[in-house]
Amino acid sequence: MKKLLFVFIVAVIAVVGMGADESFACHITFNPVNPEAAQVGGIIQVEAIVTLEHRRCVLEDDDVQVELSENIKILSETGWEKVNANEIHNTFEIEVLKPGEATLRVYRDCSKKGISEGFLTFQVVK
Repeated sequence: MKKLLFVFIVAVIAVVGMGADESFACHITFNPVNPEAAQVGGIIQVEAIVTLEHRRCVLEDDDVQVELSENIKILSETGWEKVNANEIHNTFEIEVLKPGEATLRVYRDCSKKGISEGFLTFQVVK
């Protein structure tokens, strides 16, 4: 019985260890999650929040890439600022150019865990 319990515990630890190995290096979220005033010609503010997973990240705080769909453009941004030991933030002022689905992609390419990314997708109306 003890041997069976030992094998079960080792198996659980192995599964948890494999899952942790494939976890993202950073978690990327946005505030607001779904912009409501996304109208053509309008300007919206979106804050991107990068929560670092590693205590000693090998990347610089501003080593973050941003991609936009064709119907939006960045007018200004605050730049990546460390808020606390585990978070960096950047607030974007985004101009809405055309109707349709708009996407803001924020990502980091970590040498330890690969690409961590966050997508903010919202509808733009006339």
